[in-house]
Amino acid sequence: MRVVTVRRLLVAALVSGGLVAPAVVHADTGYLTYSCDLPLPVGPTAFEVGAGTNAPSTVYLGTGYTPTLKTLAKIPKDLAKLAASSLDAEWVEGTIVSNLTVNGAPMSVSQKIVKRSMPADPSGPVEVTALAALPRLAPRAAGSTTYLPGDLEVTLKFTKANGSSAGAFSNLDCHMPSNSKQVDKVAFAKSPSKVSPSVRYSKAKKKVTAGAKVSATSGLVPTGKVTAALFKGTRKVRTVTATLAGGKATAVFKKVKAKGGYKVVFAYAGSSTVNGSGASRSFTVR
Repeated sequence: MRVVTVRRLLVAALVSGGLVAPAVVHADTGYLTYSCDLPLPVGPTAFEVGAGTNAPSTVYLGTGYTPTLKTLAKIPKDLAKLAASSLDAEWVEGTIVSNLTVNGAPMSVSQKIVKRSMPADPSGPVEVTALAALPRLAPRAAGSTTYLPGDLEVTLKFTKANGSSAGAFSNLDCHMPSNSKQVDKVAFAKSPSKVSPSVRYSKAKKKVTAGAKVSATSGLVPTGKVTAALFKGTRKVRTVTATLAGGKATAVFKKVKAKGGYKVVFAYAGSSTVNGSGASRSFTVR
């Protein structure tokens, strides 16, 4: 990273409105370097930044999630020392506008830099955090959303202990590096499901009551049908199809009286938002 160390040039840049540059990268890729246009005589300067979202890897159909875009920007040590010592800056805040590309379409996201204190004598870069909510993801079909980085526009505002301005870097253009990575990619898919079976045999009534409780990882209450097949050994005796209500279905098999081992095999067919699944439960008629 190239750092401007000449105090006179740093002062000139701050007074004329120069600024720090955060980049947009996937959280797992670490920091990348953006080139930011500080006013002359300083000119283009490199800053380390990193970004990502808190979105899960998969958002299930029929549900929703509002991700947060988080950008971390490191104010170089020399610039931080200038702001803290020469300008008496006690606090820093501001905005970062990230020009993303989302599924091929441009999207500008204005992030607010969380106000933080400035060290009196910085021993290294001072990191600031900028946050903003991205549009809610509410998928209705399988697919994905990909967030790609773009150029940034950054504004840093420094304030003194009494609340008065200590200077600002306003609307600096920061250019995306050629080795940038995607910010994030979120898949849209049906939710996995699980069938929890139960079987109750009434010897007096010669009746089997087979229950299936279906749950979805997404938290949705599954809908659709469950098929229960009764087997005696390897021979299928009969099949009953029941409709889920509140995530539960019941199948009844009558005239089950032959002694021996039985098994009920349950199959949930799935729905437009939940994948199918199955389970089985064995019992013995004595």
